[in-house]
Amino acid sequence: MKQAVFVQNSESIDHVPASNVKAGDVIVLGSNLIAITSRDIPANTPAGIATTGIFDVAKDASNITGVSAAYWDADGDPVGGEAGTGAFSSDSSKGPFAGWFLGAAGTTVGTVRLFLRSFISTDQEALDLADLANVGTDTPTSGRILVADGDSWESVAMSGDATIASTGAATLN
Repeated sequence: MKQAVFVQNSESIDHVPASNVKAGDVIVLGSNLIAITSRDIPANTPAGIATTGIFDVAKDASNITGVSAAYWDADGDPVGGEAGTGAFSSDSSKGPFAGWFLGAAGTTVGTVRLFLRSFISTDQEALDLADLANVGTDTPTSGRILVADGDSWESVAMSGDATIASTGAATLN
């Protein structure tokens, strides 16, 4: 027996909804997989639903200032829409990670562009310098800079006739 057989790409997955869904509905599978329908799907009918892509979506009164994490609030209040019908939010306490807002949208704006990617990652990624293979010590100490030593980057104190402040200002002595 084969260990695995390719079934489909993950940009969309097959889904059989228990009730009718409309094009543009947000579907939560399990507790944190966010998908969006691209067409009406009758109940008990298999169809593909998008797990990644770029969408213009309804948002709550969050002030989106640029590229930032997006979360699905299933009972959120969309700006200009019906209260409690669901909206995307910048507040991580509102629901599962859904992707990234791709632009600014103030508190009174009802839609924002979203890069849906919950299938790729169901949590906001937080990377640190230590996650990079070629960074040695990365101690965030005032007056230190990252310097390449030939095979990695190291956090070192600036020395000699110059110093550097935590603001980045350099002083020649």
